[in-house]
Amino acid sequence: MRDEEDPFEDVSERLCLRYPRLYIPGQQNLLFNKFVFLRILLRGIYVSLVVYCVVHLVFEDSVSHDGFPIDPIHVFGSAAAGLLILVVNVQVSLDTYHWTLLSFIVIFLSIISWFAFIAVLYVPTGIYQLYPSLFYDIAVHTHLLGTTTFWSCLLLGIAMCFLPVIGVRYYRAM
Repeated sequence: MRDEEDPFEDVSERLCLRYPRLYIPGQQNLLFNKFVFLRILLRGIYVSLVVYCVVHLVFEDSVSHDGFPIDPIHVFGSAAAGLLILVVNVQVSLDTYHWTLLSFIVIFLSIISWFAFIAVLYVPTGIYQLYPSLFYDIAVHTHLLGTTTFWSCLLLGIAMCFLPVIGVRYYRAM
């Protein structure tokens, strides 16, 4: 390394002068400005409201398969966590322009890891057997994952979160 080279410099001066169009979006604040920030903020609020409202309305009066009421806070938390993980990973996959094997594996494992985590913790032979006082209502997860209501809630939530995004991208492409 020469003495005048900066180890934190990503592109040399020569390349910057050779390709000046690379820096036009940054100089004109095209990729991040107040409008972009406001759009992202409103999108986050919209997704939060959709996740909350869909899960709350679908699981408002939850009962187990044998007719007993289930603690609504655990049902809401589990369903909202599952929906949120799927929404975030679908958003990442929609924004990924260049797919590689690594990006596919990371996104896929991120989704699968939540279900694996639930399975390891709450399956009857799971970790909750070691520390039963830490786990309040183990029937919630096994009940949720076995119902079509939960899976329908996930599909409805994903559809409601991404219909506006896909519609705007389709409109812009026309």
